[in-house]
Amino acid sequence: MVAYPKFLSKIISLLEAGISAYRIEMFIGGADEKLFARSYEELEAALKTEAISDRYVAIYLQYYFSSHLSEKECNILNRNMEFFETYCDKKLQNLTPSERMVLKEPIFTGEFLGIAIAEENFFQDLGKGKVLELLKYLSKFQLPMLSKEAYRQIVKNAEELYPLLREIIPRLHKGIRSCFLTRWLENEQLLFDLNRFVRQGWISQGNFYTRAGYIQEVYRYAIKAVDRLKYYQESVLLYAVKHQKKHFLKLYEENTELFLELPWNSILFQKAFYEEYVNLNTLNFQNLKECRKIKECSAIEKTDMLQKEYTFAEIKLFAVCPDREYIRLYHKLNYRRVDDRLRVMQEVVKKRLLDKVTSEETLERVAAFLSHKPLSKWVKEELGNISGLVGMDILDLFISWEEVVRFLPEVKNGFQLRYLIANKEKLSGYPNFQSAYAELLKNDPHWEWMKNTFAFSDSFIREHEANIQTFLEQGGSEILYEFYKGDTGQTEMLRRLLVAELMGKFKDLKYHDTDLEKELAFPISEKQMKLWAENLQLQRKEWKIWEEDRFLPVMQIGELPDKTCLSYKTGMYRKCLLSCFDSNKKIIYISYQGKIVLRAILRLTKASEEKMERENKEFQFVDFTKDTGKKEKPEQLVLFLEKAYVKGISDRLEQEMFKLLFRMVKEKAGRLNISLLISRDYFGNIPSGRFQKESKYIYISATKGKEQYLDSLGGNHGIASEGKYLKASVYHPISPEKCDYERMEGEKFSEIS
Repeated sequence: MVAYPKFLSKIISLLEAGISAYRIEMFIGGADEKLFARSYEELEAALKTEAISDRYVAIYLQYYFSSHLSEKECNILNRNMEFFETYCDKKLQNLTPSERMVLKEPIFTGEFLGIAIAEENFFQDLGKGKVLELLKYLSKFQLPMLSKEAYRQIVKNAEELYPLLREIIPRLHKGIRSCFLTRWLENEQLLFDLNRFVRQGWISQGNFYTRAGYIQEVYRYAIKAVDRLKYYQESVLLYAVKHQKKHFLKLYEENTELFLELPWNSILFQKAFYEEYVNLNTLNFQNLKECRKIKECSAIEKTDMLQKEYTFAEIKLFAVCPDREYIRLYHKLNYRRVDDRLRVMQEVVKKRLLDKVTSEETLERVAAFLSHKPLSKWVKEELGNISGLVGMDILDLFISWEEVVRFLPEVKNGFQLRYLIANKEKLSGYPNFQSAYAELLKNDPHWEWMKNTFAFSDSFIREHEANIQTFLEQGGSEILYEFYKGDTGQTEMLRRLLVAELMGKFKDLKYHDTDLEKELAFPISEKQMKLWAENLQLQRKEWKIWEEDRFLPVMQIGELPDKTCLSYKTGMYRKCLLSCFDSNKKIIYISYQGKIVLRAILRLTKASEEKMERENKEFQFVDFTKDTGKKEKPEQLVLFLEKAYVKGISDRLEQEMFKLLFRMVKEKAGRLNISLLISRDYFGNIPSGRFQKESKYIYISATKGKEQYLDSLGGNHGIASEGKYLKASVYHPISPEKCDYERMEGEKFSEIS
């Protein structure tokens, strides 16, 4: 204002002319300083133009006042400036004069051009033949936002589209015109569709109300069961009609019910699947069936999909990939045939090889190994002597190959391999594996932690060095370290278990004195105690089943054969893991061809047919007003088989596996001379005619672990649950004779020494 003292007098005059102080303030805030020098008459006329809002009056005076717009044109301009400000990131002053004048055209109604106006060359495009005329014509109708693709086609073909549209629209009922235009723009084949309609007309204008109806009119193809289609089902079929996917449409017509039963999140209904990745005409009946289980995949990202087209088998593989690294690795494999790449990647996914990969360099290295030969050949040949390998072991080995490879022939298990990898920088100083392994106590990455955490004295270490060495060789320190990281607050409990293990007294700790009777609040005979503590096993051809109560095998029940909530590494309920060392619990493992495929918890407990009150453990004076006569308790000792966790076994072999499991628990119950109860979770695996379903009240035993996880009784149970009876549906043998499976000649369970 100091630079323009004359403007102060103009402000006073404007106020006296009835213009609000707020409007003048808004004008000053948005005005170029040169506007202050404009004549008073121009200022007054501009500020008195009511059709222009306060925020745009400076722009109006600067760029449009001299055009002498009518009130109607000012109203249009005001709306358009608001539209421009909302949807366009350009600055008005950066437009040419002719481009700025477009804002007085009635084309920015509703949201129709909301996407288009953000295009880089939008204002230049309007100067091309018939583009502005066509958009002005379309703006007369109530239409949704124009897509980028439809806008691109308008700019390219406006000179042909405009006359065709002017020919067709008058032939439509007024009430249907907006619907027709909406479907036409939505279909994004603008010139093709209009030429079709000019040439062939339409069967019924009523079809233009729906997407499917419009497509059927354009292509004269009647979609079967169209009235039953949900939106996502309709979308893939409309795409197939538009793009002449005749084989797929025939597949749909022949299997309509199967198609209609597919879930909403089936991979088939993902737009990228049928538009960008897979040619629908390549699908067959089996693929359609598989679409029931193959769901949309979060691991697939467009930037990783480097091929122009994929087979259904490839997308099926990608859909089960845990994350995008697997898909990126797939594209790096150097195989010509798709089948070869698929076979290699299926092994990688199954082994979860890339669960901790992030870098591109690591993927390149893994791809080089797997392009040389598949994972299964590496495992069978170079790594055939190493048991217990997991995916991350192999990944780490590939990364550390040069440092470790000369030691591999002497390595026996996954722990020894992890030991080598963890100490790879030191290996150059050792002539062979045995010399490196001889210094296990010095080099084990977790031994120092274990020694300090559990306060082992030097004398304890010297006395039990052989057991400690064996424990470390089995990966014990690694298992304990991972469990301890979970901060379960069970350090002292873990210390007692560990000390017993290292002293060679773990079995004495597990079945200590009368612990079992205390856990069950039930008398246990000496014979029953002896039989319960014995572990049975059976080897049958490629099958092996055994009872397990040792420290490290039980610590791993949440990892074998699959991860569960009791995983010592990541389990949600790993704080319940130590309760598995209670006297009344054992683990059953089944292996096939040397690989663990099943584990289940076996519990010795009590059961009752009638509801029992929670047992009162308090010691009190006798109450002579109550009947103190001895009563027969309705509870009995039972063997209870909890839910099994299964992985890595085919459906064909499952029945044989469960037969073996039921034989084992029946044998155990028979030796103990008690009833056998089997969790309802075995529904579908129980052989008909041999077991019957019933309800029982199952006892929740006391636990030294403070909390225990009981699969068949609702999961996690703390101290407050001890002594309770919970109702459960169970199976139990109809009779010993009917439950007895055929045995192979000479086959019997033996005790593990």
